[in-house]
Amino acid sequence: MPIQVICPGCHARFKVSDKFSGQTGPCPKCKKPITIPKLEEQVVVHAPESYGPKGVDGTATLKPIARKEAKASIALVVGLVAAALIVVAAAFALGRTFEGDIPKPLLGAGALLLAPPLVLAGYSFLRNQELAPYIGRPLAVRVAICAVVYACLWGLHWYVRTMVVGPEGSFELFHLVYFLPLLVVPGATAAMATLDLDSISAGLHFGFYLLVTVLLRLLMGLPPF
Repeated sequence: MPIQVICPGCHARFKVSDKFSGQTGPCPKCKKPITIPKLEEQVVVHAPESYGPKGVDGTATLKPIARKEAKASIALVVGLVAAALIVVAAAFALGRTFEGDIPKPLLGAGALLLAPPLVLAGYSFLRNQELAPYIGRPLAVRVAICAVVYACLWGLHWYVRTMVVGPEGSFELFHLVYFLPLLVVPGATAAMATLDLDSISAGLHFGFYLLVTVLLRLLMGLPPF
């Protein structure tokens, strides 16, 4: 087996036969004397030992658990685009049908129905890539909880707004200073608790839901807040 040698003078690397182990000779480049290491003095790097049960050939019989990645399929993307178009068309039709005076229960039902797909879409883009994604039933439960909280925040906003400016009072721009924290803080907290998002991603996640619902309100001929 050849021996790896490094010249202490010129730092050249080369191999010599193991029959020269322990002997001294000149470096082929700088001609300075080099002592060839003995075989037992060589540093051998071994592969890490595997733990767990082994087969008759000594290899491990268990394989490491591979992390599953949640990838968006073409069918999912097409479905989301189609659903978005249907929602936009429905919002436009509601606005024209009720002429800007849409019943509150209908608005509440719409906020609740829109929340799950928006929560799921936001999670797929904003989740921590270093963590294994939630899939299956755990994902469905967490999305449902977060969606209910998001929809209920619109109900809380309506209640507080009624208390502050009255049922028929106009909502001014400066009111957002008071109302936005009322919406964003609980919404971001819900996203952090259910979807394991960091504080910034959680705020963006709720902001995505808030932006879509505000745009739909404008499309229906309603004030944004």
